[in-house]
Amino acid sequence: METKHYFYVLHCNDGSFYGGYTTDPKRRLEEHNIGKGAKYTRPAFRRPIRMIHLEAFATRQEATKAEYQFKKLPRKNKERYLETVKTACTIRAFEESDGKPLADLLKRNFLEVNSLDYSMEEMTALATQYSSEKLIEQASWAHTYTAEIGDTVVGTASICPYYGSSTESIILCFFVLPDYHGKGIGYQLMKQLEADPFYNRADRIEIPSSRTAEAFYRRFGFTPIDSMNPEDEQGYIRLQKQMTPPPE
Repeated sequence: METKHYFYVLHCNDGSFYGGYTTDPKRRLEEHNIGKGAKYTRPAFRRPIRMIHLEAFATRQEATKAEYQFKKLPRKNKERYLETVKTACTIRAFEESDGKPLADLLKRNFLEVNSLDYSMEEMTALATQYSSEKLIEQASWAHTYTAEIGDTVVGTASICPYYGSSTESIILCFFVLPDYHGKGIGYQLMKQLEADPFYNRADRIEIPSSRTAEAFYRRFGFTPIDSMNPEDEQGYIRLQKQMTPPPE
């Protein structure tokens, strides 16, 4: 297996940043948090530590060059870099242990983000409905993906046949941790779905979008099924993407 080389940025407990290089982000973050990482992160007042940025490179030289350039930046320029850079993440198949962190991730989106477009009562009900058990059950019949940075779960998305169809698919539970909105995680999750067999075999793909996420999905070519009455009775905007021209 080809080795990947990573430049990463840590946010320390004292508010400072640390940039480093590794081939194993999860192991390296664990080392930093137990005081066995770099000299800078060993003092107890700098822990616990979060990995807030991760970029993958083909060679060690490229990754260490990015590390060196970051370390030379003044604090304000580091903040500006972290604010604008697209954050690389690892996307893998859902595991049962993802159920709890993903349920928490969905809850935060419902209560902190979607509640701006829907009533808090509706969003509280959804937060309760999408439990760890429900997400684990959903992953038994849908292709579900988990995005993570280090040991932090930062996003999820699922795709499955549309009511058992062999020619239509539907995308479900597409969410990114609010702290990572605008960092490119959603883009990377969509690219993962676009490589999925359920996506590639479909003549048509549907997404029941929230009002909050409609603009994001439109960037990938999804449009309302009914432009005159786009919302269904639950308040979802039914979007679709025709992969092949519909029959005349």
